[in-house]
Amino acid sequence: MNEKQLLNRVNQIFKEILEIEELSLNGKDQIIDIDGWDSLNHVKIILGIESEFNIRLKASEIFDIEIIDELIEAIKLKI
Repeated sequence: MNEKQLLNRVNQIFKEILEIEELSLNGKDQIIDIDGWDSLNHVKIILGIESEFNIRLKASEIFDIEIIDELIEAIKLKI
């Protein structure tokens, strides 16, 4: 799976959890600046990503993620 495909799948997870149909993420987006982002949605998004890709992210990996590209990279390392 290439980065564009990963980004599309991650974008879909964000859209579903944040309930924002017109959301269009790019790799440079700061996660905390995304509309609807809060600590509860953070947990839901991480769980959604883990479920979608059948992976487990360590707490240290999650805390280091600040932009979408870093999230994509963390997923790529696990799949």
